[in-house]
Amino acid sequence: MKKRLMVLTHRYATAMAAAEIGADFVQYRDKNASSPEVLVQILEGLRGSGTLVFVNDRLDWALEYRADGVWLGRNDAPLSQSVGTGLLVGATLHFPYEYDEVKHWPFDFAGVGPVFGTRSKDTGLPPLGVRGLKNMVKYVSRPVLAIGNINPDNAADALKAGAAGVAVLSCFENDPYGVGKTLRRILDAFDP
Repeated sequence: MKKRLMVLTHRYATAMAAAEIGADFVQYRDKNASSPEVLVQILEGLRGSGTLVFVNDRLDWALEYRADGVWLGRNDAPLSQSVGTGLLVGATLHFPYEYDEVKHWPFDFAGVGPVFGTRSKDTGLPPLGVRGLKNMVKYVSRPVLAIGNINPDNAADALKAGAAGVAVLSCFENDPYGVGKTLRRILDAFDP
């Protein structure tokens, strides 16, 4: 099964770079956005590229601007609100009990982390590590994208733990083409 690469960003240029290197998904994530202007630019720029666009937190924007999917965390709109929307749905998880709370809702992907910590936001959660990721992969019956300080040096470890792919932010922002191509190569060459 093809391993998936998701790039999280709130920047148009980064989203375009993600599509150029073959990212499967871009997740538009901007916790402070008061306007959907950049999201609309990203959606227009990526339409027809083969890279699908998820909107983090904002189910309303995902629907209004016709994104491909929505990514919801524990404190966002309930997964129940995404039923029947036609959107792909991702859910952020860290603990097994979080999965138990949402497993009866239809969603397509689980973002599990932070695996190796995170620099992009303060989650207040300890890193899961490879062992914790592996346990969550076994527990969750959806494809898991590992997130949290994933980079070319540890992406293979996340895949070996059973992740269906990786989600990246900081490492990609610093060197979209170099890091992106390296990650794509690691994912494409992965043979468990």
